[in-house]
Amino acid sequence: YFLPASEEKIICLTRVFEPFTGLNPVQYNPYTEPLWKAAVSQYEKIIAPAEQKIAGKLKSYISEIQDSPQQLLQAFLKYKELVKRPTISKELILERETLLARLVDSIKDFRSDFETRCRGIPGDASGPLSGKNLSEVVNNIVWVRQLELKVDDTIKIAEAL
Repeated sequence: YFLPASEEKIICLTRVFEPFTGLNPVQYNPYTEPLWKAAVSQYEKIIAPAEQKIAGKLKSYISEIQDSPQQLLQAFLKYKELVKRPTISKELILERETLLARLVDSIKDFRSDFETRCRGIPGDASGPLSGKNLSEVVNNIVWVRQLELKVDDTIKIAEAL
């Protein structure tokens, strides 16, 4: 999606992995480490133009869905391995900051919802959410646990960014 077939020809896979020819991955040790680091450095230089193109396309894709926090979150989760790449990560700083701000707002919403519903009457619109055939205590435990899991998921995602 981010690198169509016509652009893949520019990169040419054999050229991308050329720095690793002659290196045996099984023989990686402290003596061969400088060779590996040099090969990785060359590899990074070779794929840098492709990463920049991908970053530009990813940036435009994210800008289209920026109004929807859930879609934005799903896009970052879907392409998290690409976003981890240093070149792409630098290009998407603004988008990552936007997502982080949305996640912080989401946690604030969870907190205010929790505080509002704690004061409400169970089963009422302003009270804790209630399940069927559950006692009030069990219902409150389930509700708080669900909120806790939502917050944990949000924190994990934020840390990954």
